[in-house]
Amino acid sequence: MSLKLACRLRAGHYQPVRVVHNDITRGRESHAIMAVNKVDDEDLPTDFVYVADYVETSSVPVNRVITSLQVYAVTHTHTPV
Repeated sequence: MSLKLACRLRAGHYQPVRVVHNDITRGRESHAIMAVNKVDDEDLPTDFVYVADYVETSSVPVNRVITSLQVYAVTHTHTPV
């Protein structure tokens, strides 16, 4: 294990990521989509269904005006270990 990783683990700055499923699409997409869980020990829900096509429910209002979208800037600060 690298010294940098060991320091992060001791300091509590490293959150391990556990792969829950290698491909939630089950081959229906050209690239696999991996599901990960870094919060708890839960697996992929047994009733999870991946939908490959666009699905719209008539009872849900959808605003398709592009000006209604909001953009958020995400910045990451890295502290040296």
